[in-house]
Amino acid sequence: MVGQCLGHYRITRLIGRGGMATVFLAHDAYLNREVALKVFQAHSEDQVAFLRRFEREAQVVARLEHPNILSVYEYGRYNGMAYFAMPYLSHGSLRNYLKSPQMLPPRDALSLLSPILRALQYAHDRGLIHRDIKPDNMLFKADHSLALSDFGLVKVLADENGAPPQSSYVTHTTSILGTPQYMSPEQIQGRAVPASDIYSMGVVLYELLAGSPPFVADTAIRVLTMHLYERPPALSERNPAVSLALEDVVMRALEKDVERRYQRPLDFLYALMNVVCEQNTELPALPYPVSAVALAQPVAQRAAQSLLYSSGSSLAALRKSLGEDVLLEEGPSAPLHKQTQLSTAVLPATMARYATQQQPSSKKTSSRFAAIVFLVLLLVLVPLVIFWSLPIWSRHTVPPTPTPTPINAINYPQSDGEIMLSPLIVLDGQALV
Repeated sequence: MVGQCLGHYRITRLIGRGGMATVFLAHDAYLNREVALKVFQAHSEDQVAFLRRFEREAQVVARLEHPNILSVYEYGRYNGMAYFAMPYLSHGSLRNYLKSPQMLPPRDALSLLSPILRALQYAHDRGLIHRDIKPDNMLFKADHSLALSDFGLVKVLADENGAPPQSSYVTHTTSILGTPQYMSPEQIQGRAVPASDIYSMGVVLYELLAGSPPFVADTAIRVLTMHLYERPPALSERNPAVSLALEDVVMRALEKDVERRYQRPLDFLYALMNVVCEQNTELPALPYPVSAVALAQPVAQRAAQSLLYSSGSSLAALRKSLGEDVLLEEGPSAPLHKQTQLSTAVLPATMARYATQQQPSSKKTSSRFAAIVFLVLLLVLVPLVIFWSLPIWSRHTVPPTPTPTPINAINYPQSDGEIMLSPLIVLDGQALV
């Protein structure tokens, strides 16, 4: 199909093939940009159902708005073929990076998977189960963080209003959908739940730390059987850099029993963060969030804000410190380079170290905060006490004593030696007795 046009998209080269569709690099003639064009063409009646699933994938992803979920530009049909256009991410996938077996340090593995776990939480909150979590579906963005892609096997638990999914959104439970190396036991049995994605994330993390997935065999059936009945090999035996605490976290994500796993991607994420930070005793473990609002806020953003407000440092100083860390080793096959900006992929351990440098001890910070609070209360209470303790001075003005006005008395004739006075009434200037 190279050189052909689908609508206003001209196909330039092949990117990859999947079980349902083929992905091409194409040029958008309208907007003059490169896009990834996912194309599906039904060749038989059996593939009509796959075409409906393909259309559903475009509809589902179009409703998602998350920086670490690959978005959809447009969906269309042309000459019997269905397609949708997506952003073209030229930095490759996590699978490309893992072509050469290697064991990543725990903090690098955490840095890679943190954005995916947050994106997965976003999808789960909207009633979506991805069901195809694997390194091939994690693509590197320009800021070197990973984006989750390929919702072709998505299971919709409910629509936006909480209603059950429509019949066109229901997949057949008798079919095994997914990639054998990353499928949970219940997904193999056709009963995928949100925790199934957490199991798949546990497999990916195991592969990053050990250099290979927990179960490897010659046939897919053998791999599926191992997922159902066998316990993964000890992670610390494959990679001595993995602590027992970190191994416990990974093994909990890989529990056969759904109820014994982490129930939410963010629960898994924060457990990993605490363990990675505790590997260095000088670094304080990040507190576990207790509210939904705290969980929804990106980890790096919240930690960076706390550093700025508590240490009084400038944003430029914080960026300078964080920019010194290389998330992954640079090499010919590494798509990651030096981190030069504050992004969601910043390691929590790095920010904790920066906090330690700025604040010698947490006790000192607490005592300083208590002293500030006491001083503020003192400044507020002292003026109030002084004000209420002063006497209230009241000025009573004594009215002057009126000076009696002499009244001209009228002498009456004396009678028998007595002088008789009669009240004097003045009316219109005339005195009346």
